[in-house]
Amino acid sequence: MGDTDTTRWPGIRTPVELLSHHWPDWLPSRVEDLDNKRMVVAAPTTPTIPFLMPDPGDSVKVHWVSHRGICELSARVDLCKRAPVPVWVVTATSEPTLHQRRRFARISVTLPVALAVGGSENETTTTLNIGEGGMTCILAHDQSLTPGDMAEVIVNLDDEAFYTRAMCLRTDANETGRATASFQFEQLEPHQADRIRRFIFQEELRRRAQGRN
Repeated sequence: MGDTDTTRWPGIRTPVELLSHHWPDWLPSRVEDLDNKRMVVAAPTTPTIPFLMPDPGDSVKVHWVSHRGICELSARVDLCKRAPVPVWVVTATSEPTLHQRRRFARISVTLPVALAVGGSENETTTTLNIGEGGMTCILAHDQSLTPGDMAEVIVNLDDEAFYTRAMCLRTDANETGRATASFQFEQLEPHQADRIRRFIFQEELRRRAQGRN
């Protein structure tokens, strides 16, 4: 491996997503090697193609999640190898760009969440948005919060739940008049923060593929 700045570029074994004109969707892969701007990535699979192999000279895009946020770069395919393991060898044709900074990455999404305030029983409700720093959710009809209140939170991301504590920053009402509250996550575990970033990353890729914002 060369002198590539891994604070800006994906490191070896970093999960990435690849986009090629040979397939309409982003496909999961990972970085096998990196030397300056030349990257070796695992050849992705598709539902119908065991290993997708683009042509030398093809343009591709690479997405990944770093500690800084959601990143992307453009690259050119130099060659593809089937042995000893199927890989693409690509050279970056652009510098990595940061689409959402880690601290502020947030996405509007409806997710089930259980919320307990002041030792009360969990109330099941839904999020309006979520990010690594916190979330906004609709409050249950009988829930009342003021800024500074602490809550026990269980959030479900793609059927994977995690527990944390959160502090209410502000309350408001949505367009239907339902009470909402914005929370800041307190002492989020590193693996929980990574899980939220990966969820945002995957959701953004899915929406791009569907032509949504």
